[in-house]
Amino acid sequence: VFEGVFSRTKQLILETLENHLFTCHDAVGLLLLIRLTAAHRRLMQRRMVPAMDTLLDQISMMLWPRFKFVFDNHRNSVTSARPRRPGGAGGAALLPHQA
Repeated sequence: VFEGVFSRTKQLILETLENHLFTCHDAVGLLLLIRLTAAHRRLMQRRMVPAMDTLLDQISMMLWPRFKFVFDNHRNSVTSARPRRPGGAGGAALLPHQA
């Protein structure tokens, strides 16, 4: 019954999420979405509502690869960064809270 009633809505949600993820480079935001999806999954299991399992699985399968891609890019950016000397023109580059 759930699939018949909400199939178009489910498709819209997945398409909108996919379009957003295509341009998303926010690792913290993606991690929050993953956490919220897991919390909703536990809530639906506790309430014994298995109809949402497929949708939540699809959302998780979209979020995790994008998070890995974004996180790897951030990590590579940090590891390849070259710190500047404190006395040079870019001396502020080594101060805390500056990216």
